[in-house]
Amino acid sequence: MRSLILLLLAMLGSVPAMGAEVVPSWWQVLTRSPGVLADVPQQPATTPAAPGGTGKLPTEGEWIGAFFLPADDPMTISLDGEIEQGTALDFRRALERRPDTDIVYLASNGGFAKDALLIAHEIAVADIATAVPTGRSCYSACAYVFFAGSMRIAFGEVGVHQFSGAGLDAANTQLALSILLDALSEFKVSQPIISAMLRTSPADIHVLNEEELRSIDAEPGSFMDGFAGILDAAAERTQAR
Repeated sequence: MRSLILLLLAMLGSVPAMGAEVVPSWWQVLTRSPGVLADVPQQPATTPAAPGGTGKLPTEGEWIGAFFLPADDPMTISLDGEIEQGTALDFRRALERRPDTDIVYLASNGGFAKDALLIAHEIAVADIATAVPTGRSCYSACAYVFFAGSMRIAFGEVGVHQFSGAGLDAANTQLALSILLDALSEFKVSQPIISAMLRTSPADIHVLNEEELRSIDAEPGSFMDGFAGILDAAAERTQAR
């Protein structure tokens, strides 16, 4: 009888059919594999930090790790510094303080890939937009966070490259790569960007050009065009009433 009930529930979509393999999502694999991507600092050795990248932002507010919560804008959070082990937990604390956050500004040379992907997952689930301010940069693991935004705009630079780590053997490298590619697929990152990332040495950085940014609707011009389209559609609906 129990088998019959389970089969009926599976047919209704409540549980997987007996014998069917449930494929975990990329972030489930990431959280269940503590050694994977845990010791992979993704910082470009040849690119200096953005000016003021670790300095205090010119406004009143609160710091939680590398995250700044400006007092005059209660719906924003700014990442200003390296992504370290524990930064994902700091981001969760920042979100608890700012549950209505609708945009995260990014200025970081990167850091630990695992924490970056955990932050990216939080941003994707919460439907938060991401932006790189003018004159700032979002490189390496920071780019994963940028890609997760529900809307993305890059006035500054976004840079990608291969991940690497002394503790990664062949098996773990393939597992880490599968996690990363699944995440990028979920974030709808275009193939040209993924190809550029996989071709660029960890010691170098590939800064996304206008065409690559347009492919993910993150180039300022295409972003503003899309935003204008949203406003036009809203105006048409209002007039129709």
